[in-house]
Amino acid sequence: MATVSHSAPTAARAARSTSGGPDGAFKEIVAKLEQQRDAIDRALGALRDVHSMGAGPGSSADPAETSTPAKRKSRMTPEGKKRLIAALKKRWAERKKAGA
Repeated sequence: MATVSHSAPTAARAARSTSGGPDGAFKEIVAKLEQQRDAIDRALGALRDVHSMGAGPGSSADPAETSTPAKRKSRMTPEGKKRLIAALKKRWAERKKAGA
């Protein structure tokens, strides 16, 4: 049977080897996770501050409170629409002839 060597020990193995027991390993892992959580909380707070600063005066930083942009109106005139329909019908007829 071949042995598999791991280049980096897992966090639990590393904690167990340095703390002297399962209770110490557990506490060390919890402490490291809490440090990571605190760092993530600080990063999220900084991102929220940057976002709220960039929103500008009088505007809301909350995307749920912003209004949706107005729909664009069609800019095709009735005459243009008729020309387009005629051209498409001609194209479809040519394709139908070529396919039959």
